[in-house]
Amino acid sequence: MRVHPSQPSGYPHQQPLVRALPPLQHVWTAQPGDTAQLARAATLNALTNRSTIRTYITIIAIAVMLAVFTPHDRATTYTVVFLVLLLVVLPFSTYQRIRRSLDSITAPGAVWGLGFDAYSIAVVTPMSTAVVGYEAFRQPHRGRGVVTLAYQTSAMGIVMPEVLCPPPAFDHLTSRIPRS
Repeated sequence: MRVHPSQPSGYPHQQPLVRALPPLQHVWTAQPGDTAQLARAATLNALTNRSTIRTYITIIAIAVMLAVFTPHDRATTYTVVFLVLLLVVLPFSTYQRIRRSLDSITAPGAVWGLGFDAYSIAVVTPMSTAVVGYEAFRQPHRGRGVVTLAYQTSAMGIVMPEVLCPPPAFDHLTSRIPRS
C-alpha cells in the first residue's frame, strides 16, 4: 500500500511530511530606522553569546602568551595591533554583514508575519516564507529588541523584531521547542 507523502508513516509522533502554512498570528511592518536597530541588536547578540565570548578569551589568552613568551622585539606591538583589529574589525564587519542581509527585508513598509500550528512555526518576510518544525530550533533568545531562533545544526537562524514575537508568542515558542 502506498502512503501519500503528506500522511504520517506509522509513527504516532511523526509530523506530516508536507507542512501547511500555519495561520499567521502576528504581523509587523518595518519603519525607517528598523534595519539599523535590528542589525545592531543582532550584532550584539552574536558577539556576546557564550561561544563567541569563549572564543575571544581563548584568542586573547594565546595572543598575550605569544607576546610574553616570544623573544621577538616587536611581539608586544604585533599583539596589541592584532587585538585592536580583533576587537574593532570583527564587530564592524559582523554588523555590516548582518545589515546587508537585513536591508532588503526590513526596508520601510516591509511586512513580516509569524504563525504557529501544532508542528511548526512560520516566518514570512518579503523574500521568503519559512515553515520549520519546532524540533529544528534551539531554545529562542529574546534581548535587545530582537528574538533569535537558532537552528540546532548550524550557526544560522532567524532574527526577528521583538514586537513580531510578543511575550505570549515567545512563551509559546519556549514551551514547544525541545530543550537541548
